[in-house]
Order: sequence, then C-alpha cells, then structure tokens
Amino acid sequence: LLSKQTTDGVLQHQNRRRLEKSLSNITIFIRNSNQRNTALQKKYLQMMGSQETNFMLM
Repeated sequence: LLSKQTTDGVLQHQNRRRLEKSLSNITIFIRNSNQRNTALQKKYLQMMGSQETNFMLM
C-alpha cells in the first residue's frame, strides 16, 4: 500500500511539473504572438501613415 501511495505521489508530482511546464510554454507563446501583433500593427499604421502623406502630396 505504501509503495502504491509513493508511486501515485511521484506520478502526481511529475504530472504537475509537466502541466506547469506546458502552461508556461503557452504563456510565453501568447506573450510572443502579442508582441508580434503589436509590431505588425505599428508597421501597418506606419504604412497607412505614409500612404496618407502620399495622398496629401498628390
């Protein structure tokens, strides 16, 4: 009985570590894609801005 409890405890611990690891990976992925989106939005706004100035110059 004791050994089964020990194995269960070890397995629970391993599962928890695995969960925490994948959660942090997901968090990092989301943070990175948010930064990428922000960069894309800035680039897009810059492009739109330069197009507007082009229209004004025409």
